[in-house]
Amino acid sequence: KLVLEALAAGKSVLMEKPLAAKAEDADAIVKAAELAQQKGQSVGMDIGMRWNPALHELRRLAVTERQLGRITSARLTLAFTQWPRDWQVQPWVAGRAEGGI
Repeated sequence: KLVLEALAAGKSVLMEKPLAAKAEDADAIVKAAELAQQKGQSVGMDIGMRWNPALHELRRLAVTERQLGRITSARLTLAFTQWPRDWQVQPWVAGRAEGGI
């Protein structure tokens, strides 16, 4: 509900997984996001990668050891050697009814 209200108000939105609890709610968000992007609003999905080794290394260098100086902004881009990854094409994740694409 909040995402739909924000998009309708012309706001840009950054969401996190899961997108919605029900497929019909997710469909409504996707439809509203597509329309919002056509109007120039930014719509994004954050995929938390809390256990990713690259993030742990960044934290070690930046926070624990303070080797990177004062950071005012950062962006981390991850590239996967395989896409889709093996777990993403398993039957339990692949179908829409099971929460997949």
